[in-house]
Amino acid sequence: TYFLVLPAKIQNTKDAVNSEIASYGEQIDKKNTEIEDLNTRVSSLEQTNLDLQSEIQKYEGTNGAIDANNALIEAAYAYMVNPQDDMTIEKYLDLVGTDYIENNASEEYIELYNHLKSIIGDSVADTYYNSGIAAYNEANYNQAILDLQKAYTYDSASDKALYYLALAYLDSGDVANARDRFSQLVSIFPDSEFSDKALQRLEEISD
Repeated sequence: TYFLVLPAKIQNTKDAVNSEIASYGEQIDKKNTEIEDLNTRVSSLEQTNLDLQSEIQKYEGTNGAIDANNALIEAAYAYMVNPQDDMTIEKYLDLVGTDYIENNASEEYIELYNHLKSIIGDSVADTYYNSGIAAYNEANYNQAILDLQKAYTYDSASDKALYYLALAYLDSGDVANARDRFSQLVSIFPDSEFSDKALQRLEEISD
């Protein structure tokens, strides 16, 4: 019996080892694929960098365009160095003016800008929402407005960010902007729990 069982145990051990080797092989293949994908992304960003530098020359003497291009380049490099450093990436994207995006940026530029923005969107929105609420609770309404506006910019589905942005405007004394934000909330989020609160605030403002 011993001589019958031993070969079976040996075979089972070999099977287990082979299975583990195969698993490691799959993990290595996956990691190699990720590295290859990252290299492709880096190469693409480097090419974009060259394209942007070429575009800068077209706008020689136009500081706004040069600054916008440099900001996007820095955001792209920040992503390549550390894809998890969302706030650093956001810091550079924030330097890109909306006027440049809307009127001067190339299609490739806008594509890269939106790609980076979408990657960091949820995380940045949460960070700015939390800091905005903290500033609001400390009656630092100007900072709350800045942060909550960014939170809503990065997450336009956030009814709570829009509501507290309106409150921050209201408590800062800017009734006109508060009214606009409350009205916007009621229009965009009619079924939101904040919609009734916004309507109540609008009635109070009108009185």
